[in-house]
Amino acid sequence: MNCKLLALDMDGTLLNSQSEVSEENRRAIHLAQQAGVQVVLATGRSLREIKQLTAGMDFPGPVIANNGSEIWVKPGILHGRYLMKEIQVRHILDVINSCPDPLIFWAHSTEASLMSIDELIRWPKHHIWLQLGFKTSELSWLSQVRKQLTDWGEVEVSSSSPDNVEVNPKGRSKGAGLIEVCDLLGISPQDTIAVGDGNNDLSASVLPV
Repeated sequence: MNCKLLALDMDGTLLNSQSEVSEENRRAIHLAQQAGVQVVLATGRSLREIKQLTAGMDFPGPVIANNGSEIWVKPGILHGRYLMKEIQVRHILDVINSCPDPLIFWAHSTEASLMSIDELIRWPKHHIWLQLGFKTSELSWLSQVRKQLTDWGEVEVSSSSPDNVEVNPKGRSKGAGLIEVCDLLGISPQDTIAVGDGNNDLSASVLPV
């Protein structure tokens, strides 16, 4: 195999437990780039967070953000953006309203990242949401909700850790984003390597060839 593209997850893969890029990882990425390998970030995080966490590093190529809801040719040049419908957002909020334990909630839009359901409800532009996520220690409830949203079939459901659920527009995943990046760069999926540690990374590891 001639690796031409390396797609890296961030949390648990590129980043350490302090949410930092270690010097060892920085050197490895630099060596890969020197060898002509295109290094691409593929993460559930927003572009704003990506910029903050990789400050000082050179990623000249595409970025897959929000589990594939946004594809950037490079930071500042948007290639593709996929939004959730307001009816989908409202349905998700209705479903998770049954949580018996306080939820850690987040929502990424094209303009902001919100950290509570109340904030999202008050936000005036419901049509610009890229991704919703929530986390709880109530794993039995979480499993039921994950299945309920999956069976609904109107959104894409994944997890970056066993205690969370991440919801994206239907058909959007890291794998879908990576296929777009391969097309953008003229690289065959069989010449890519995807590295990650979460359920939301699986779609990037089984690309069609």
